[in-house]
This record gives sequence, C-alpha cells and structure tokens, in this order.
Amino acid sequence: YLVGFVVSKIVGLKHYSGTLSGGERPSLVREPLNPFDTNAIAVHNSRGRQVGHIEGRTAKVLAPLLDSLLVANTHVLVPGSRFSKAGNNFYQLPCQIHLFARPAAAAIVREAIDDSGLVLIDPNHIEFALSQSAIVQEQTKKSDRDVDKLFARVG
Repeated sequence: YLVGFVVSKIVGLKHYSGTLSGGERPSLVREPLNPFDTNAIAVHNSRGRQVGHIEGRTAKVLAPLLDSLLVANTHVLVPGSRFSKAGNNFYQLPCQIHLFARPAAAAIVREAIDDSGLVLIDPNHIEFALSQSAIVQEQTKKSDRDVDKLFARVG
C-alpha cells in the first residue's frame, strides 16, 4: 500500500564513486552499524554502488520504521536530468522517498511521519499528482494487476 512520499536529500555525494542518471531508481540500504550515525540509510544506484546517504533528519525518522518493518518497501525518485558531480551542487541531491506499508501499518507510518515534522505527501494530495509520483502509483497498480493475473492463472 502506497502511504505517500517525503521529500529529502541524498547527501555526501562527493565521498562516493557511484553516480545516478535521471530516471534511475536508486535503492535504500539501512546501515545500523554505521560508526557515524546508527540511523544511517545509504543510497545505492541500480548497479549497487553507493552514491551517498539520506540526510540525517529524514533518516532519523525512517530508520526505525524500516527496522521494525512498518515500512515494507521504498521507492526513490531523483530529478529527471542526468546528475553529474561536476555540476553546481555535488554535495546533495533532492529526492522523493515513496513509502509502502501493509494496510494495517499505514496509520502508524503516517503518524510517525507527522509527529517528526516531515511532510508526508499522500496520494490524494494535489502535489502528488503534479510530481513524478503519479508514475510510481501507476507502476504499482500495473504490478498489482500482473500479480492478480498470475494468481488467476494459477487458481
């Protein structure tokens, strides 16, 4: 179930050799043993190379939700143009982090995000429709239809 998305930043880009291309889907990897921050969430490109971390303010909220499996999955969107470390701001990159939870956990996830001061843009919000998030929602619906078709064939 798509709960919504939060806007954050990928930071520390200059410290890693991984790069991101526009439209690429980076993944999030929890790093609870990170010596600098036990809430650290690394960002890896589609080739598995680390490109940075989610900024601390957001990681502090998301880490316990990921660790407890209240957030079952994430989907990260980065700006559509190719990102280059030779660009103007190679220290950070804005991103949208889409949060997926089981329906029973959705209210808990919403409450945790709201209590933290982060802004959760849910699928009914006007900004959701104006962002690239509508693509995520449509891909999720298509994926659900594919699974439904598979079960219909098996059943």
